[in-house]
Amino acid sequence: MSPQTPRRTWLIWLEGKGPDFVLEITSKSTKREDEVRKKKLYEELGVKEYWQFDPTGDYLDPILKGRELGPNGRYRDLLLEERDGVLRHRSLLGLELCLERERLYYFDPANNVRLLTPAEQRDSRHKEKPLELREAIEGRLQAPGRKCPGGAVRRSDCGGLQQDTRDLGLQNLLHVEADLHHYLVGVFPEFRRRAAA
Repeated sequence: MSPQTPRRTWLIWLEGKGPDFVLEITSKSTKREDEVRKKKLYEELGVKEYWQFDPTGDYLDPILKGRELGPNGRYRDLLLEERDGVLRHRSLLGLELCLERERLYYFDPANNVRLLTPAEQRDSRHKEKPLELREAIEGRLQAPGRKCPGGAVRRSDCGGLQQDTRDLGLQNLLHVEADLHHYLVGVFPEFRRRAAA
């Protein structure tokens, strides 16, 4: 398989080798298996780095354990470096595995940026939508000869505004509509006069 092929699991018989890096989330039900059976299995498969993380802090001490495969084919413990209140280790991935309090994340030292989790990526995309909407509407309202009839700004007040919101993938515009009205009142004098009337 190509390194760029998205996959949910690593199938050794398809990949042609074991993974180089494994990070296991450890829980009460998996602790013994992760500490004994999987550790031995990953050594035999030649996994170069094996990490265990206990997000609750109930089953591992310390809550993040790292091991690397030594020249003798056995794991040795990895030490985390503390910098700026964050425990870090530069993994073979070229990224730093970071633990800040109970939060685990990756940091890309080459680009000096923390990598976002999938949830943070989704959240940042949703936060960008209202800004995109405002910019699109502002552009339409500032277009030469463009007039918006009526008093308060609603999706249906301006031709194309409803289409803009649909194009931007916003399903529920009630909160965006209120924010937009306050924004327009603050930026455009004609909306300020309409809102006061």
